[in-house]
Amino acid sequence: MSLYFVTGHDFSGLLRNRGFPDRHRPSRAMCHMTKIYLFPGQGAQQQGMGRGLFDLFPQYVQQADLVLEWSVRDVCLNPHKAENTARADTMQKLMPKRVEKTFQGFNNPDQILAHTQVTQPVMYVVNALALMARLKEDPVPPDFVAGHSVGEYSALYAAGVFDFVTGLRLVKRRGELMGILKDGGMAAVHGMTAEKINEVLSAHELTTLDLANFNTPEQVVISGPKKDIQRAGEIFLKSGAGHYIVLNVGCAFHSRYMREIVGEFKSFIKGVAFLTPRVPVIANVSGLPYPGDADAIKNTLVRHITSPVLWSQGMTFLLSQQDPQFHEIGPGKVLTGLLRRIRQCRK
Repeated sequence: MSLYFVTGHDFSGLLRNRGFPDRHRPSRAMCHMTKIYLFPGQGAQQQGMGRGLFDLFPQYVQQADLVLEWSVRDVCLNPHKAENTARADTMQKLMPKRVEKTFQGFNNPDQILAHTQVTQPVMYVVNALALMARLKEDPVPPDFVAGHSVGEYSALYAAGVFDFVTGLRLVKRRGELMGILKDGGMAAVHGMTAEKINEVLSAHELTTLDLANFNTPEQVVISGPKKDIQRAGEIFLKSGAGHYIVLNVGCAFHSRYMREIVGEFKSFIKGVAFLTPRVPVIANVSGLPYPGDADAIKNTLVRHITSPVLWSQGMTFLLSQQDPQFHEIGPGKVLTGLLRRIRQCRK
């Protein structure tokens, strides 16, 4: 039996291979619906993810292992296997030499997926394999794609902006640079609007904290120095927040504290060839579709590092489309849950 999959920018080729020439692709006017693919990011990872996918697309798994220099399958499925990269005595293979000292306790196999340098590329690979599996079942491409935080790279891959390996190299470098930073933290504030959160930050002179993820109208993630994230918890709860959950991360993602890596990432991405998206991609930095120009896409990805994730705004835009039908592509149902809460807030 033949397997059909996309290489990163060949949706029309996929349709032809499955016996659906381009002219037979159902149009939105015919379907009266809008198909939307959502790709999760860091935080959705879980041990065992990718099970059932690695064997379906072995050539892509092999490519990923060559780029990363460690086994994606073993990191996801076999963290205690003695002969592979997830074992304690070979943990250093997961890190560039210049950042090895950053990781204390990295020799615990159970904690591998908690580290940014590992999480980001693994999420990209698993999301990509999940997309390929989805397209085998349903070869008609989506009308829109979106990804949360690093999941946006999966969305750009799905839209044909770059191929599988190019996207993985970008995500690998992004994760390496972010992993250098430490002493940062993040916390999710539930039951409070962004406007109210800003009022609390101002009233209590919590000037070191930034709004990082606008997940729903009443769930916002703040980002900043770890000690200030910890200190802010009691303040927010006393100010009316329903919950204040400190996230298990070591970096202040999507905040001013990521600026020191922007220059190096900008230099890295400069030489990468991008194509025009074949499917509209919703940008985290604006909540609106990406521009079509390659340089503008690169600039958006550079801004993405320090800018907040406007997820709620992006989902609001997609909900305004004709009969939107959402499909989460990747591990878990985190984004499906956020979407449900966004819809509830709209009622």
